[in-house]
Amino acid sequence: MIIKCEVEIEWVDDEDNIDDNVKREIARQVVVQIKEKEFAPIVSAATDLLKEKTDALVQETLDKFMAKKIVITDKWGNIEEEYRNVDELLQDKFDNYILEEVDSHGDANPKSNCSFNGTPRIIFEIEKRIKTQCDKFSSNVLNDVDRRITARLDKSLKDKVSNTLVKKIDLKSVIDN
Repeated sequence: MIIKCEVEIEWVDDEDNIDDNVKREIARQVVVQIKEKEFAPIVSAATDLLKEKTDALVQETLDKFMAKKIVITDKWGNIEEEYRNVDELLQDKFDNYILEEVDSHGDANPKSNCSFNGTPRIIFEIEKRIKTQCDKFSSNVLNDVDRRITARLDKSLKDKVSNTLVKKIDLKSVIDN
């Protein structure tokens, strides 16, 4: 290993001598260079290993959690629902949510409210997005048509006004004179 030291003495105290300052500066630079050359690769390797082990442990913990059997009970401990694993629970809850009937505002219909005009949430969301997109599209089309009609009417109006003026002024007689 090669260590390069550069010592710059700015001032020396009455109590210190130049040798002590040079020794301190050399020691400081040696420590810094050893730290940069020797410890940096070790720290990098340790960080990579720690990240790998942490990722593996987190994945293992998540896999164990997702594989657990889930039992939902009422307040007296009677089993209401039972699922083989968390994926099955999530799928069931998602299906219930997406197929839940909602009113015209997207709010869930209470179980006691026996509404015949309820719509599944998925249909409500799709219709809401389609309506938003259609409104946006129709607004753009109407603005474009309005702009084009205005431009055509302006051109047509200008042509009629200029033709009327030409007839009234009798441009031919002005040109001949």
